[in-house]
Amino acid sequence: MNYKKYDLLSYQLHCVKIDKFRKSQITINFKRKVRKEEITLRTLLSKVLTESSKTYPNSRKIAIETENLYNASFGAGSYISGNYSVISFDCMFLNDEWIEDNLFEKSVGFLLELIMNPHVEDGKFFEKSFNLAKASLEQEIKSIKDNPNQYGAIRLYEEIDANSVASYNGIGYLEDLEKITARDLYEYYKTMLTNDLVDVFIISPKEPEDVKEMFGSKFKLNVLKKQGESHFVLYNKYRKRNKIVHEQSNFKQSQILVACKFDELTDFERKYVSTIYSYILGGGPSSKLFATVREENSLCYSISSSFKGIYQFLIISAGIDAKDFKKCLRLIKQELKNMAQGKFEAEKIDEAKITYLNSFKELKDSPSRILGTYVSHEYLNSDLIDEREEKIKQVTKDMIIEFAKKLHVDTVYVLEGSDDDE
Repeated sequence: MNYKKYDLLSYQLHCVKIDKFRKSQITINFKRKVRKEEITLRTLLSKVLTESSKTYPNSRKIAIETENLYNASFGAGSYISGNYSVISFDCMFLNDEWIEDNLFEKSVGFLLELIMNPHVEDGKFFEKSFNLAKASLEQEIKSIKDNPNQYGAIRLYEEIDANSVASYNGIGYLEDLEKITARDLYEYYKTMLTNDLVDVFIISPKEPEDVKEMFGSKFKLNVLKKQGESHFVLYNKYRKRNKIVHEQSNFKQSQILVACKFDELTDFERKYVSTIYSYILGGGPSSKLFATVREENSLCYSISSSFKGIYQFLIISAGIDAKDFKKCLRLIKQELKNMAQGKFEAEKIDEAKITYLNSFKELKDSPSRILGTYVSHEYLNSDLIDEREEKIKQVTKDMIIEFAKKLHVDTVYVLEGSDDDE
């Protein structure tokens, strides 16, 4: 695997050369500092740009072209990455060696056509494409309340800090969507081209210099751009007495979410110790939370923990009966205390490391996931695969205990269901 990064002044080009796969993938990211009032605009824009273009004025024409490209797949979406909002465009297609039809250049051209040559009439996006995208996003936003996991996570972050970027709904808001017109969105699109930081990530068997030459001729943005700031949003202040919020819902099952903050973590703790800690605490059926809360006390349907490194939160979530909330929270806090006291077997550390290392076997068989590691490397300063494999082996029990001592329960959110068995 050969990695090259090029500064083309108006955007950064990241090339991963690998001969292992039948397909290549391109990801083009536009990012800027996140603003709550722009989230809905950016999600809607990602949908509109994939509905049609000047050359392909409807979804049927787009579908025909993807078939001509031997069923190339493409898509777009918008997400929040810490301090940044990212609009991401992706295309995956067969390598030239399988087709001998210059498919690489054609696929690049197709993706750039959708991004750079939108279907615009009278200074606004084509109304039909705009209305289809708007209806799709409206349904997506409304469906959030039908998903207890998604809704509960959003509400938890709002209760941690309603003014933080972590509390923003990454899809968008109905009240903002209602106000957006096709003309407004096109004006915003033009600011995306001139103001957003742009990164192009490519994994393919092509020589990086050849990719650079082709993109230099096809993808032209004429605005010079400085590199941005860190994506990380750090919360080193925590409540000395944790906040508990209850909310009634129409769901049958109740859900408890526990957010923990940390004293200042080292880079190594954030990248590696957190992974082993979270696995031992709540990483599966052999974890401490699962054994104590579910197996020994039968208090939950499911329970897990995950570390959100970009915000430096540990989130514990469990599906419970509302009547069991107090006992469940007490047992969760006891297991957090046990971790800080080193009350876990050394074998669990080895088990966590083996699981972590085995996950790389699957990662190395996926061009999308390999490319994702380079996106994380660029945006979050994550280590590349070989370095990760070596560093995870360095985690010790003492490191995990020290990490656990830095943890503080900050906010507990309970989405109370009916718990009706009938």
